[in-house]
Amino acid sequence: LKGSVADVKLHDRVVPPAEGQELGGIQPHQLAYWQLDSVTNGVSPETGGGTGLTLGGAASIYTIPDDSCDPEADPDCADSPPAQPLTGDGHLALDGISGYATRAAAGPLTAQDSFTLTARARLAAANPTTDQTVLSLSGANGTAVRVKYSVADARWQLVVTNGDSAAPVTTTALDKGDAPSSTDSGDHLALVYNAVFGDVLLYVNGVAAVDVSWDNSWDFSTTNLQVGRALTGTTASEYFSGAVD
Repeated sequence: LKGSVADVKLHDRVVPPAEGQELGGIQPHQLAYWQLDSVTNGVSPETGGGTGLTLGGAASIYTIPDDSCDPEADPDCADSPPAQPLTGDGHLALDGISGYATRAAAGPLTAQDSFTLTARARLAAANPTTDQTVLSLSGANGTAVRVKYSVADARWQLVVTNGDSAAPVTTTALDKGDAPSSTDSGDHLALVYNAVFGDVLLYVNGVAAVDVSWDNSWDFSTTNLQVGRALTGTTASEYFSGAVD
């Protein structure tokens, strides 16, 4: 061998496959969780007491109105029950024009480690006429990665850049599965960056839909989470129209 060895273990019994998968792994640690069920003074709180998401533009938190009817208690309104949030008690409602949410401070990601970013998204219309970003990580000059709806392809799209510059190398890839949803609970999107192998995957409703090699020089600790828009420097674009949770 020419290289390095570490973390050698010897066990005195059979280790079943399910347990074996855990022995060499690192258990994930949740850095932040925004339920998007409420808003106070323009900020939707983080469940662990961390930095909340600041709502901007026409963004709002949708919850079932207090004066709405209950179909179980009032059969007369069963034909028009109130719309349900995507999950939980509320969701982020975005207008596609100015609405978005952002973690105002940089972080909580580390400089170069692996990370996973997830959300549930539902388009406001089945066939939008503009590109729309659900999630993105923005830097001082550009956007590291974003998950968006591509009008040209009518599919979810993953876009990554190789560094925080005004003219980075950009790589795009499409989810070639089903068209994005504009009904019910929308689609669950999971962006997974593997720093060991240098690739980034996009899971759509639990299925690995996109796998892209990502040779990047980003310092993720300096990026800001954007929900419902892309942000390049100080220029915002691709506002999302629909619901995000």
